[in-house]
Amino acid sequence: MKKIFAFFMLMFLFAAPVKAKDSCSTVLCMAGMLQGSSVVSGCKGFVQDYFDIIKFNSHGGISLNKTFSARSQF
Repeated sequence: MKKIFAFFMLMFLFAAPVKAKDSCSTVLCMAGMLQGSSVVSGCKGFVQDYFDIIKFNSHGGISLNKTFSARSQF
């Protein structure tokens, strides 16, 4: 029983926080970029979430249509 308890305590101790991809924050940060300001330090992750959406075609190249569609559904 102690081993199970210790195992779960280690899991909770080393668990990394998970950040959900928030489309509203991404839109606000991107709007700030359109206004002419650079990426604010708090917005860097949200902007990166948007640009991490890349779709590939069957040959392994980037599919611009699929990428555009996926980013618009974000």
